[in-house]
Amino acid sequence: MRSVGYSRVSTGDQVEGYSLDAQERMIRERCESEGMELTRINREEGVSAHNDDIEKRPEFSRLMKDAEDGLFEVVICHTLDRFSRSLLVLLQAKKRLEEAGVDLVFIVENIDDSTPQGKLALSMNVMMSEHASATLGIHTRKGISQRAREGRLLGSIPFGYMNCWRRDRGEKIRICIPEHPGGVHPVKGEAEVVRQVFERYATGTVNS
Repeated sequence: MRSVGYSRVSTGDQVEGYSLDAQERMIRERCESEGMELTRINREEGVSAHNDDIEKRPEFSRLMKDAEDGLFEVVICHTLDRFSRSLLVLLQAKKRLEEAGVDLVFIVENIDDSTPQGKLALSMNVMMSEHASATLGIHTRKGISQRAREGRLLGSIPFGYMNCWRRDRGEKIRICIPEHPGGVHPVKGEAEVVRQVFERYATGTVNS
């Protein structure tokens, strides 16, 4: 049976267990254990699986078109969230793959959608993943909103300031006692440059 692997990482997602090499190693091992012919692995780098537009994931889009051209019978992924974090994308992809006679296999979740039980497990897992992602987004927005209310820094530290905290072997240590408002304080020299820039903008002499 001909199979194709699909591996994906989003930007900054190269963590242990999710690196492309780790995913592809498990895909190869699964094919060997099942006696399947691995024709290739579609590698998607730096692309989010949240996007509802399949065409914005070039390797994913290629996978769908090749399936419809009858180039393989099985798609194998390391985990479900590597394939999709969107229920809409999963349903669209599943429909196209089913019509092409192609099965989906997810190694970690041990899901094979060629069986009724596998189809049910697949839908339930994506729904739970989508719910967890949406919940995380709500908590993240709450945290950002609370930091803004407290007047704390949001994002990277701008030129002219430095953090009131430092990290030593993973431990967060306060270097300013008491901590400055916002958790940052001016840097001598740089802060003077910032002050001069603001003054020039205020007086309209920034280009003079």
